Amino acid sequence: MPKLKTGTLIPTEDEDAAITAAALTDPDAMPYSDEQWEAIKPTVRRGRPIAAVTKE
Repeated sequence: MPKLKTGTLIPTEDEDAAITAAALTDPDAMPYSDEQWEAIKPTVRRGRPIAAVTKE
């Protein structure tokens, strides 16, 4: 596990449960279903873009 910055506060299990419960009640932040996660495709291609004209 990486070292945390000085002053980082880690929530207790009760605080973490309260944060999770509050997040789940927000209608604008509903978690993805398994089907939605399967449909997600990466939007970033790594590396050089493919050239339209290549050398011969």
